[in-house]
Amino acid sequence: MHDIMFAPPFARPAIDAARLDPQDREALIGTLGAESDWLAEIAFTFLLNSHDPHIGERAARRVREVAPNRRANTVIVAIANDPDPADAASRFLDTSDPPVRVGAAAATRMLAQAEPSRSWTGLLNRALTDNDQTVQLAAGADPASIGRESYWSCGECGHENRIDARQCGSCGEEEGFHIIMHRWNSG
Repeated sequence: MHDIMFAPPFARPAIDAARLDPQDREALIGTLGAESDWLAEIAFTFLLNSHDPHIGERAARRVREVAPNRRANTVIVAIANDPDPADAASRFLDTSDPPVRVGAAAATRMLAQAEPSRSWTGLLNRALTDNDQTVQLAAGADPASIGRESYWSCGECGHENRIDARQCGSCGEEEGFHIIMHRWNSG
């Protein structure tokens, strides 16, 4: 005879950065720039829906300190946690750093889908008309319809490459767009 145990159904634990102490939150903000994809993604996932302006401010200050391949997610965390995310997205879209603009475009698209408004429409249009094909794709451009771009930027090093190049001229990374949409919880 075998005993069979049934576990009661349970709700998946919520990821709640507010339950962490300040040192742990600081460690996660630092981990946004980790060399390990796994660690950087955990920090990103944990911090994305924090709704904590301090986290947004700290992530914004770290953007230039992290490697180019970590900047987009750091920017997304900064924008999603900013008290005025549309203003933060606008500031990041104004930079000359391609990975920062890619993050701003992705955050704009994510937040526009969660909370449609006129402020997001204007920002999406700015991202969709960027000269960088990678920014356009992050903003949700249809790959078949884009054509105004001047170059694509490498997701690994941020280098701007000719539109006809299939490999990054700086690091050798193959052209490829790794735009992953994340869910944002508005409250």
